[in-house]
This record gives sequence, structure tokens and C-alpha cells, in this order.
Amino acid sequence: MQHILSYINNLSHINAICILLKPNESRLNVVLQLYFARLLNFLGENIRQNIMFCFTNSRSTFYSPGNSGSLLRKMFKKLMIEDIPFDKSNTFCFDSESFRYLVGLENGIEFDENEENEYEQSWTNSSLECNRFLKHICEEVKCCFESEWQSIEHAQFKISEIIRPMLETTRNIYRNITLLRKNTTNRIIKLSPTVLSKSLTICYQCERIPKRFSDFWILPDDLHTFSETCHDCDCPQKKHIDVDYELDYQLIDSGDSDDFKKMKYDFKQLQLAILEFAQFYASINDNMKLNDPVLSAMKRIIKEENQICSQKGSTCLNNTLRDIFVTLIETYKERQTIFRSNKIPLDLQNVYEHIKNISEIDEVREQLHIIEQKQEIYMKQYEKHVS
Repeated sequence: MQHILSYINNLSHINAICILLKPNESRLNVVLQLYFARLLNFLGENIRQNIMFCFTNSRSTFYSPGNSGSLLRKMFKKLMIEDIPFDKSNTFCFDSESFRYLVGLENGIEFDENEENEYEQSWTNSSLECNRFLKHICEEVKCCFESEWQSIEHAQFKISEIIRPMLETTRNIYRNITLLRKNTTNRIIKLSPTVLSKSLTICYQCERIPKRFSDFWILPDDLHTFSETCHDCDCPQKKHIDVDYELDYQLIDSGDSDDFKKMKYDFKQLQLAILEFAQFYASINDNMKLNDPVLSAMKRIIKEENQICSQKGSTCLNNTLRDIFVTLIETYKERQTIFRSNKIPLDLQNVYEHIKNISEIDEVREQLHIIEQKQEIYMKQYEKHVS
């Protein structure tokens, strides 16, 4: 199911969700029930008008949902799902007997007149249903755009996607603010992400050699190929983190004072978003017992900066960068404690607002654009075009 949701998360809109069933099921598969509930939880309430129910092999039930219809209604009640249309307008019954008939004719099989009449009726009913099905999608149902999918699980996907761009931008903006405050250089560090054509990881156990950019040291991405085991090292899987892009760095000339003000403003917006996500994960982790990926990513950054400081000494500027993230983690945990102790309700709309705000920061937007390119590569691998 995770792969299905990951694929859906890359779509700009959904025209319809088709649930395929046989009409006379004695009971509905538990997996179907779980997947159906999770799909609705992911896409939110707005998608419910786009759900359609398609029943195959329905000649035996006179082109009706049969017993499966009552089972679906029981499932809706059991899962406490309301407001899902389930009537003639979004229910379609097909039969494949006519296709078998055509295959039989091609292979020289003879049929009597009664059989031919049944197959003709099957074709007529199924073709009418197909036309009604297409008309319903094209004319009677509105697209549900990605901006309308608001749910806790969808927000998780959006936050997970933005964690690395958010934290790497936070780290780099602080580098540049520090460099400009020191007035020792008129050059700043620019992030330079590159799309990856295949799945790669960074091993956080393997030691990397830092490179110097102005007065800061940076650990370059050391990309590993991982498939059951790592092709590049002997470290365990849990030490490898999947990445969507390779991050490089460039020194460029700094801008004017307005650029410096914008850096400080963007840095503040990023901090606010991180603390908002602290509340988000405090809320859902109490219910789902999940790991906090934002906290884990910040700990990895501190580990990287500690490695640099241990190699380059206590006077290097990376010490201040590490301290910023140590303080940020402390504030992050404090925010979660306050949120839990005061039982503050989660404001999901506010979470989406922060995602939107930081997505508009130049360096975050550039990294997200690279992620989109990677996702397009991923989607093309699985797309099937029907002519």
C-alpha cells in the first residue's frame, strides 16, 4: 500500500478511483477493507465523490452488484465511512463473456444460436456500461486536485518529501548569515542539487572527507547503491538513508543588504516550520507510535557537524552550526512536551500553510524541483499507455 500511496502522491490530480469487485462475493477481503480505509484517509473527504464501483463477471447476477453490494455497505458502516455515493450513477457492471466468444470464434469453436444470443446480450450490456462509465468520468465528476488532498497521512508524505530540502536550506542559510556577519568575504555558499537517475543512499556510518567552502567545512554526499545489501560498504541497512538527489555546493558572489534580510527572514520561516512539524509528530506519534523523521534528520546533521569539528578543531565555524541544531532540537522537544501536556489539538491547515511557505524559499524550491524530476523518472517506469 505504501507504494500505491507514493505513486498517488506524485499525481497532480485524480479523475476517479475505481474499486473492482466480483458481484457475488461471500465476504470482502480484509486487505481490501484496510487498503480502502487507508486510501480514503490519505486523500481526505473531497475524494469521495470520485469513487466508482465496477463489478466484473456480472452476467450471473443480471448485471447487478449482487451480494457484494450489501457487503460494501456493511464495510462502510464498519469503517465508519460516510457520504460515499453507492448507487446507479457510480456503479458499473460488466461481463467478459463476449470477449471469450470472440476468442472462441478466432479459434474455430462453434456456438449454437442460444449461446450467440447470450454473448450478443453480454456485449451490448457491457458496451453500454463502458460508455456510461466514460461519460461519468468525463462529464459528471470533477477532478480532485492534489491541493484538495488534506489529511494526516498526506501531510506526512509532504513533510517527508520536504525534510531534506528544509534542513539543508536551514543549515546553508545559517552558514551564509555567519559568513556575511564576519565580513571576511563577499562570497556565499550556494546549494547545487542534481537529480539521480536511480535509487541511491547515503551511508551515515562510513566516514566522509570534508571539503572546504569559504570558512565552512562540508561533508559531500557519498552515494551508495543499496539492494538488500550495500554494493559499496559493509554497513547495515539502517545506516543507509535513501536520497532523491545529490547535493553539491558552489561559492558565488553575495548580493546586497536586501539579500541578507531575506536570508534572515527565510531562516526564521524555516525554524517556525520545523517547530510546527514538532507539534505534528507529537500528535500523530501519540496515536501511531511512529518515528519522528524530522528529529532523526536533525540528529544526523549534528553527527555530521561533530565529525567535522573533531577533525578540524574547536575553532572552526562548524561548531556554531552544530550548536544551532543542538538548540533547535532542544526547542523541538520542548515544543512537543508542551503540546502533549496541554493536549493542544492539531491544526492541520496550519501544517499545510507552513509547508507552502517554506516551499517558496528559493533553495527549498530548487531541491523540490529536482525531487519532482526524480519522481517523473520513477512514474515513467511504471506507466502503461493504452492506445
